[in-house]
Amino acid sequence: MTHTLEDLKKLAAMELRDVNREELVDINDVEIKKDLSQRERMVDFVSQIKNPYCYLDRGMVVKISFAGENRLEDTLKKCARTHRR
Repeated sequence: MTHTLEDLKKLAAMELRDVNREELVDINDVEIKKDLSQRERMVDFVSQIKNPYCYLDRGMVVKISFAGENRLEDTLKKCARTHRR
């Protein structure tokens, strides 16, 4: 799934109470493919997680937001480097 900038803005603005838990992906099921370039890993991560702002972590709903200090792209790059299975 490829998200447009508009899609990402809508996902970021979504209230936690409006999120359908059944549609969320558990981050522990996401596999980081280390043979991909950093950009490809980021695209693949978002494709797998579907909503980079709201996901499950071992059954718990996690909603993240950004204070504007870092761009989503930079944060996803950091996640792609540090997430280990």
